[in-house]
Amino acid sequence: MQLNEIKRWYDKDPRMSQILDILENMPEESKVEFARILMSLINILRKDKKNSDAPLSLGKSKVLGLYKAFNKRRWYDQSHSLMHSLNILSTLELEDFNTVVDGILMSFTDIQ
Repeated sequence: MQLNEIKRWYDKDPRMSQILDILENMPEESKVEFARILMSLINILRKDKKNSDAPLSLGKSKVLGLYKAFNKRRWYDQSHSLMHSLNILSTLELEDFNTVVDGILMSFTDIQ
């Protein structure tokens, strides 16, 4: 599959595939805790961005992706907190997204 054929936001980054594979095999309580911590981190990033002068924008493709997310076809959509935190993660600016994803992978590596 070529990169331009990839439709899902998380398939465009192999790191997200790793994260989702790990998450899928976690107990439900761990998924909920992960979602809670991820939202806390994202809120910290957003608060920091609010204090800057740069405008915030999601972009058309990200808004469309959030709209489509409500079909709840993905395995993680069955957990409201996990669905919400991963959808918000997908809306972050690329630099923030990369920082968060790298941190998640580092944490998962340390645990294993």
